[in-house]
Amino acid sequence: MVSHQSSLPDSSQVSRRIGTFSRMLFASKTYLNRVGMPRDPIDLEKHACIRFWQATLQKRWELRRGKQRRMVTVSGVCSANSVGLLAQFAREHLGVVILPRFLASHPTFGAGLVRLLPEWEAAPAHVFALTANHLQSARVVKLLETTKAGFAKRLLQLERDQEFA
Repeated sequence: MVSHQSSLPDSSQVSRRIGTFSRMLFASKTYLNRVGMPRDPIDLEKHACIRFWQATLQKRWELRRGKQRRMVTVSGVCSANSVGLLAQFAREHLGVVILPRFLASHPTFGAGLVRLLPEWEAAPAHVFALTANHLQSARVVKLLETTKAGFAKRLLQLERDQEFA
């Protein structure tokens, strides 16, 4: 499970965080040429924002610049519960979206999107493994450890690849 919260809400399942990745703001050049480039997080309130839908529709985005935090109320007609679909909406020039950089630069999902407000990032997303209870067999523990190490290695590789792209 992926969540922008650092812990999961109450559940009968036990969660273990296996990774974290940063998320940024993106939009297509066509959208930006039509509407204009936001210069400050508050400008997003005037933009069509493509929002994630998970149990409820996101109405506020938390943006961070170092230790500074800003909550921005956002709106827009497009929403989805799939980041791939969110990226597609942005590629179709429908607004501003929050995506991980590795997805925004992926040729199938977000190719051609432009990063906005580069000094600001959205709250990071966390990847969780869910298990039925705290009692885990040695196989499950090994699987979780391997998954966590593999996720960290792949994320580092994706970040490194984008620095040189």
